[in-house]
Order: sequence, then C-alpha cells, then structure tokens
Amino acid sequence: MFINPTNNKKFTVGALLDTGADVCHIPKGLAVALGYDLDDPRIITRLVTGVEGTPVPMKEIVCDLHLMDATGRKVIMKSKGVQVRVNPSDAVPAILGTTGFLENLQVAFNYKTKNIKIYT
Repeated sequence: MFINPTNNKKFTVGALLDTGADVCHIPKGLAVALGYDLDDPRIITRLVTGVEGTPVPMKEIVCDLHLMDATGRKVIMKSKGVQVRVNPSDAVPAILGTTGFLENLQVAFNYKTKNIKIYT
C-alpha cells in the first residue's frame, strides 16, 4: 500500500520486488491518484539511467509504504518517509527497491518453486 503522508490518500497495488533497484518506483498515474502535484517546483527531478541506458527524468516524492499479507487485509510491515521515484510512464508496474523498504526485510526467493518468503 502506498500512502501520501500529507493527505493520507492510499492505494493498494501489486508491485514487483526488485533487489537490484536502489529505490522504489511508481507509475505517474499512481502518484497523481495519491494527490501529488508533479508540477510543484519543490519536487526534485533526477535523471535516472533507464533499462536501455537512456536517461529518464523522474520526480522524487516521499511515501509511507505498508506491506500487506497475501489477503491484502493485514499490514505486516510499515515503512515511513520512503523516497519513491515517479516513472513518467504508466506502462510500468510499481517497484519495491532496497532503500527504505527491502533493506528492512529478509526476503527468500525460491526460483525452483516460484515462491517468495518475506520475514519482517
């Protein structure tokens, strides 16, 4: 669950766990739905190297993140004040990266059984 701490708007969305991502990312549409004004000059824009090596400008916002259980009803971990980059494309999923999120968890990927276990 992504939460805008200034207005408490929240959305529960599926996201990819990406151990290679330094920070979390969300698509632009989710940031707008959470109430962020991406034209606000106080929001920092960073050039991030994309998958093809092309620089992509991304806004940086701060969100609170709640990791939900498999039912989506119970919060099992909370991270406050997480730096999140906003992807200008809505064609990409939310990505949960290391800083402020995965660094607080122990995650076991079992490629053989296609299972992920998360320990808080």
